[in-house]
Amino acid sequence: MTKVGTFWRRYGAILTLQILIPASVWAVVYVDVDNTKGPWDGKSWASAYKTVQEGIDAAIHAGAGQVWVAEGTYKPTSGTDRTVWFKLRSGVALYGGFKGTENKRRQRDWVQNVTILSGDIGKQDDLSDNSYHVVKGADDATIDGFTITGGNADGYLYHSKGAGMVNYENLHSSSKASGPDSRRRASGPPGKGRPGDGARPGFLAGTGFSPAVAHCIFEGNRAAEGGAMYNYDGACPTISHCTFVQNRADKGGAMLSRVASNCNVSDCTFIENYAKWRGGAVFLDYGASAKLTRCTFRQNNTDGNGAGIYVDDTSSQIGHTSPEIVDCTFTKNSAKFRGGGIANFNKCTPVITNCSFNGNTAAKGGGAISNDYQVRAWIRDCKYSGNSGGSGQADVPGRSRPAVVCLNRRFDLTRPAVWRRQSGRGAVISPVTLRAFSGETTATQMAGSAAKRPRSL
Repeated sequence: MTKVGTFWRRYGAILTLQILIPASVWAVVYVDVDNTKGPWDGKSWASAYKTVQEGIDAAIHAGAGQVWVAEGTYKPTSGTDRTVWFKLRSGVALYGGFKGTENKRRQRDWVQNVTILSGDIGKQDDLSDNSYHVVKGADDATIDGFTITGGNADGYLYHSKGAGMVNYENLHSSSKASGPDSRRRASGPPGKGRPGDGARPGFLAGTGFSPAVAHCIFEGNRAAEGGAMYNYDGACPTISHCTFVQNRADKGGAMLSRVASNCNVSDCTFIENYAKWRGGAVFLDYGASAKLTRCTFRQNNTDGNGAGIYVDDTSSQIGHTSPEIVDCTFTKNSAKFRGGGIANFNKCTPVITNCSFNGNTAAKGGGAISNDYQVRAWIRDCKYSGNSGGSGQADVPGRSRPAVVCLNRRFDLTRPAVWRRQSGRGAVISPVTLRAFSGETTATQMAGSAAKRPRSL
């Protein structure tokens, strides 16, 4: 046998596997902020990089892969430039929660080994000089097992959105936010995109990014819009097993999705987030038809509408804002105007299924759910207990009739939980009225049987 034949017999299978298996399976880059002595080549825990961005960039240089990050606090810059943030990259999966000794990813524990990405780059605990954004997303990227905190998007335009994580490209800047993940265009003709794939009917593909986000805590971030996360222009991130706590914004205390950003949110918890205007926890607008499954909304607040979720529809080009809200729990959320749990507004078409509303309050109506201005809402198999609509709970300004379809709804309260507008007059949808109908019950039928008429606000 020739030397070539012998070599191929011994090593051919290995070479073939290296060709067939993606680089992401082979490449693992290590990061440990406590590796102060070096060396720093990222090839092992003993030689781990000190900064997260070095690890991400090294993984890209190796042809994609995984970045394992040991417990500790990491900042996007050692300086004070607020326009520097952690940039995810396509094909790179970023994992936190390591102690710094593991040789298998499943050995990590993100609860015990807290791994923090912090925007507190300036004076310690001084929010005013923090990073505008802590993390910027990317398509085909993963971030898993981190606490993301200290972002302060108090700037102008792009720098006013998504303090914890921003998921779209800033086309007005050619600085640090640019790169290989910049604007993408649709592969097919306009109008062929399907909802959820980032392409908008009649438009080129958006500038939004669709990363996978899992086992992360977003805490203490502030922005004008989307305190913890901002999804825009076709961004469709998958968000699972995350906690959003004590984030603040004018709109969307924890999250804001806009312009066909159909994110998929599952098994997440939203606690004590606050919005000045709308959407104490989540704000969905302009064709952002998110799906929220098995999520918990607790003690979120807004001075306006929708303490848990606010749904608006201001889009004629993209289509209705049509979120699916399934198996979610809303507890002790509070709105100073409308919709303690959920506020639906302006022709949106939400589907709300098998959700529970307990002890939510709204000062001007709809302790659990409010539906205003030609909303088409489908509400099925939901439970209500101890919600309060405050004063003026049965009437809001409006003109056209909405269609609210309620199926098999179960109540345990003495005051109405769901409020809607009928033909220029307010109408109470009360537990007594709902019990009078079986099967599919329309809002028109329920309003026609209501004995009580509300007073105007």
